[in-house]
Amino acid sequence: HRNRAILVRLHRPCAFGQRMMVQETQRQGERQRLHSVEAGNDPVAESGCGLTVAPDNPQAVVYGLRRLAALPAAERLAMGERGRAFVLAHHSYPVLAQRFIAAMQR
Repeated sequence: HRNRAILVRLHRPCAFGQRMMVQETQRQGERQRLHSVEAGNDPVAESGCGLTVAPDNPQAVVYGLRRLAALPAAERLAMGERGRAFVLAHHSYPVLAQRFIAAMQR
């Protein structure tokens, strides 16, 4: 069933990792996330589009996947929608362009 899809990101962030997550979220707004990445930010927690678990911890990943799978379909769908709304509000090209222009004008 399409609403049961869960996107899992297990790698350490790279220069392009954040942008890749943004593009995936724009295309796959119905999917919730399990975030298991050591980084200075946590866009999954910030947006409410999934769960965050400790990186490099297979038991935490299994626990997170089970928690996500146990959620009602409506809650999983709501998570995906929150993620898509967050990306569009904070990371879409028009928003990023405006931030760039504002930074250059300072």
